[in-house]
Amino acid sequence: MLSQIDDAIAIPTEALIPEMEGEIVYVYKSGKASRTLVTTGLRTASEIQIIEGLNFGDTLITTGILQLRQSLPVVLDSVIKKGNPTNL
Repeated sequence: MLSQIDDAIAIPTEALIPEMEGEIVYVYKSGKASRTLVTTGLRTASEIQIIEGLNFGDTLITTGILQLRQSLPVVLDSVIKKGNPTNL
């Protein structure tokens, strides 16, 4: 059983892309995709804790990520805001 971690940043597992240099996610910044290297921590079946690389308030892109490239223009269909940090 995982311990509870207050103020953890947790993302959906499908948003994480494993690459040779490490694990990345794409963040929406100024209308474009921004490739971001992250350090992960604990995992559950549906979420992964992010230790470094993301900040609260970042807009994480979770769909269509395999087609994304750095600075590719992005149009968001919807934004889901999580008000409180997720506890893992």
